[in-house]
Amino acid sequence: SYSELDNNPRAVRWFKSALKIDCRCVEAFEQIVERHLMTQEEEAEFIMTLDFGEETWLRDVYFSRLTPPPLPDPQDENDGSINNRNNQLNLSTTSFNTNDSPGSIQFGKPPLPKSPPSPNQTMHTSNTQANNNLISGAFHRLNTVHKMGSSPEILAAQAAVAYRNHKIDESARLCALVHRSDSLCTAAVCTRISCLVDLKRVSELFYFAHQLVDSRPRSAVSWFAVGAYYHLIGKNDVAQRHFGKASRMNPRFVEAWVAFGNAFAAQDESDQAMSAYRAAQRLFNGSHIPLLYIGMEYIRTNSRSLARHFLLSASNLNNQDPLAFNELGVVSYRQGEYEEAAQYFFHALRLCKRLKKPDAEEEDDLNLLLMIKDAYWEPTINNLGQCFRKLQRFEDAIFCLETALSITNNAGTRAALAFSKHLSGNIDDAIADYHTALSLKPDDAFSAEMLNKALEDSMNLGMPDDPNEDEFEVEDTNVVHSMNMNTLSSHGQDSVFSGNQSSVMDINESNDSFLDASEGASGSDDDVDMMSG
Repeated sequence: SYSELDNNPRAVRWFKSALKIDCRCVEAFEQIVERHLMTQEEEAEFIMTLDFGEETWLRDVYFSRLTPPPLPDPQDENDGSINNRNNQLNLSTTSFNTNDSPGSIQFGKPPLPKSPPSPNQTMHTSNTQANNNLISGAFHRLNTVHKMGSSPEILAAQAAVAYRNHKIDESARLCALVHRSDSLCTAAVCTRISCLVDLKRVSELFYFAHQLVDSRPRSAVSWFAVGAYYHLIGKNDVAQRHFGKASRMNPRFVEAWVAFGNAFAAQDESDQAMSAYRAAQRLFNGSHIPLLYIGMEYIRTNSRSLARHFLLSASNLNNQDPLAFNELGVVSYRQGEYEEAAQYFFHALRLCKRLKKPDAEEEDDLNLLLMIKDAYWEPTINNLGQCFRKLQRFEDAIFCLETALSITNNAGTRAALAFSKHLSGNIDDAIADYHTALSLKPDDAFSAEMLNKALEDSMNLGMPDDPNEDEFEVEDTNVVHSMNMNTLSSHGQDSVFSGNQSSVMDINESNDSFLDASEGASGSDDDVDMMSG
């Protein structure tokens, strides 16, 4: 009753009482976890207080459902903020030797020594690491000790974790295993829909949505799948109707609310989009996803101060989400704070690497970019290159843009590379890249204009007349949304339309791809298609 009245403090108290009386009251636990009624640390501590007796497998199942808590960043100061100037990488004094190998490219000076952490911070760090060990240990015991690794519920939890870490292929494989082992299991349905959208498997999503509607016509997730299909094929007006229907059938279906907002944003209906995002935030105020989308929508409407406020709030709730820091970098870039923007983008890339290799050593130079091969994060690398160009560190900008092109070859990045070479005085290579950009996009007015100027400079056998960089920024890309679950809980209904990264510059085009409900970093531009509803 209290839960339906949105009286969360009292609802939590009674859910906890139910679990203390009977730890097998799974329904109470699901309400706490799925609605984010407690913080990650509080959830783990509460599970430790329950008396499971000899049913240790149930304790491990509960731990497998938790979202890992935010980790303290080794590069940050005691306050854990990337904005702490005493520990930021010094961008303005970094040099680039064109004769160096990529391995010797230094991003900046090493961070200053840290002062001793406070007792509270030490306790928080140790508790966070202990909670992470409990969660990873729970999965290990479920697979090896309890022999539950093939259970659909455990596979669904593993799929949710993989999706949160942007291991989309692995998550899709686990979801397929869930479906094959138990076609009626609903735990991984939302995660599977998100994976199909990210991977742009239109036919498979069409078939899966039809199956859901035929078997469960009164289920909100069935119409959510239909809306996702239409969104994937670009029919956002039809997608709106189906996401709206899903949210009406289940008003607490947060994924439907976020996707509903993304469909409105794709149609430039900002007020309706914000209403949907706020509804999601009201229902799940313990999650950073709604705040992240509100911030991205404010970026799209050029409300930079409000965007920064909500994005900082999102990054405080989850300081391990690269998308939040990419979007903060976009805000800083558009406010002319290019050094700060570069620090945000580099921090996002460092977090991206940490998602893939949690035990890898931290790196503070541009070699980090060579380790990122996922096209999902290509826009972040592109954004970092644009910041270096603005800081007149042209060789660093060229390295970043060439790295981005090695992941995804597109006309906008190619033109940006040509422009950086043009500014650095390498006119012949700039001309070649302008030609390549025009071959990819023949109607690119910027590349055509700058090619003529580069040819004039080449004829004059001199340095370029310092082309005005403002000419290059024809139009900043709009916020793009993609469809990534991006952590709500480690359960089946975790996946939510998370958004694609915003690019600070796509010189020639507005990137209005949408659907990753997680590239902030630009990775998956997903549109949805499916039966009409």
